[in-house]
Amino acid sequence: MMNRRTSMIWQSSLHFLHVYRKLRFLGVSLAPLLLRDFQKYASLHLAAFQRAGLTRKHANLSNIQRACTPYFPVSRPNYARPGYTLVKADLYAVTEGISKEKFVYLAHHRHEYERMRKTKACRPLLLLDQLKPVKCSTHKVWKQFKHIVSSAKTPAPLRSQPFQRWMKIRLRKAMLRLRKMQTLFKRYAIKRTIYGSTLNRHGSLVTTYAQTRRIPTLNVQHGIFGPLGHLPVNADLNFVWGRSHAEYLQSFGAKPANLIVNGPLFFRSCKLRHRQAAHEASLSSADSPLRVLVALQPLGRTYNRTLIRIIEQAARSTSSHIQLQYKLHPDHGAGRPYRRYVQRRQSRLVPHGHIPLESLIDACDLVITPYSSVAFEGMIQQKPVLFYRKPPPLYYLEQSPIYFRESAALQSWLAAALKDKSALQAIQERNKPKDALPDQADYKLRMWETIHAQS
Repeated sequence: MMNRRTSMIWQSSLHFLHVYRKLRFLGVSLAPLLLRDFQKYASLHLAAFQRAGLTRKHANLSNIQRACTPYFPVSRPNYARPGYTLVKADLYAVTEGISKEKFVYLAHHRHEYERMRKTKACRPLLLLDQLKPVKCSTHKVWKQFKHIVSSAKTPAPLRSQPFQRWMKIRLRKAMLRLRKMQTLFKRYAIKRTIYGSTLNRHGSLVTTYAQTRRIPTLNVQHGIFGPLGHLPVNADLNFVWGRSHAEYLQSFGAKPANLIVNGPLFFRSCKLRHRQAAHEASLSSADSPLRVLVALQPLGRTYNRTLIRIIEQAARSTSSHIQLQYKLHPDHGAGRPYRRYVQRRQSRLVPHGHIPLESLIDACDLVITPYSSVAFEGMIQQKPVLFYRKPPPLYYLEQSPIYFRESAALQSWLAAALKDKSALQAIQERNKPKDALPDQADYKLRMWETIHAQS
């Protein structure tokens, strides 16, 4: 369920949550807000935590939910509260067409704000950086922080000078954002929140603040679950794609009452009404014998450069009739660093949001990805999916998928598919999800029926 490195990161994380558990600001515990950032820090400095003995087993990681419970707010949501639903701006698609509800959309980055401004119905739209923070003293937090890092009881890696500098930067930012939350929640009467993550710095900020005010918090699954970034389950209601996804979270101690098996609602690839059909027309007019969609992930420039080179070499050695579309992750922007590696005339980069992902998948014959929710989305659209390198155990599949490491292996699959596309059937048969999905289900409507039933 969890490899040794991940286990070491989690053991260190629990030490971090315990040591800094008393840091509070505006009634909010600060350590949970920094958990995901700390795990990234620990991943880079694991040797120091290992030398200090912080990575040794001292907590039962088979129940991460229980191990984290003392450090997260106790949620007592008031579902009868009136007002607005606060939604992360790029989740607008899950609210489109929902009547008798008032929404406030919050963008956490300038590029998210500018992108969602193009959708006129996404209003009121606020940018976190533009909110004026309330005036509030931070003296008590810094006094407590100084006491913690001065104590000999605090493990060395959690009070070292580099770690103190790291913490000070993030504490300042966390407290500033909480002061802005105070402004937002005073301006609008918020009755619930909907986010796609409740553990990253954006979702944890809103969710934790809301829970301390007894405001119901909802989380919509946005990717494949893993032991880092998705645990503990930190929302009152968590809408998941299927039974296998719910069972994965339960295997780490998540309570079934907090999990709603709703069906796959891919809000990042939903077709919004304002989008024009020109992109889809260009896809449907493509007459390449073999169309391949490559879903890149934020795994580093070196990793993605190697992946692109292997795929380009395999396609170049096979045929000029293979069309390659490299779909960029939202973190990649326009993908400028990768342009020089995409050298074939039949290959192109597709920035996130330029073409609906659903359209890209629908127009392709084969999906290639290292490890992505795009793989799952492709599978439920009956598309064969090839993985680059052996993926971690995929809890949502009935058996292990097919993967490649070198261009020669990929070339053989491409050559076979060009000769007869039925050759890809062998890949598709290995990619059967455990969950049976009902045809033509309106998962968004189902989600809102559940929300209104709770209210």
